[in-house]
Amino acid sequence: MEIQYKKLGDHIILELSGDIDYVCLTEFQNTIFNYIKEKPSSLILDLKETRYMDSSSIGLIVSAHKRMNSYGGKFGLLNVQDDVLLLLGMVAADKIIKIYKDETEIK
Repeated sequence: MEIQYKKLGDHIILELSGDIDYVCLTEFQNTIFNYIKEKPSSLILDLKETRYMDSSSIGLIVSAHKRMNSYGGKFGLLNVQDDVLLLLGMVAADKIIKIYKDETEIK
């Protein structure tokens, strides 16, 4: 897994590439929560290059969403692949986390 930083207006976008599972979970967690501790107004994970996530990764995403909401920040996912979207739907995470189809939907 690789993580690249990008800024789009007031949004911090973390572009993730590769599978996200227990092997890289610590790195994934440290990166996301290092950004969250700075209390950005918006943090979006771009999953265009992510084809697989396991349940621990989904749990981490839900935790990040809750932490952002705790101070009024916005958290979302961008360019979610069908297989990952299916997994998010199975645990109803797609009902609580904003999912953008592409950058044009981000305001």
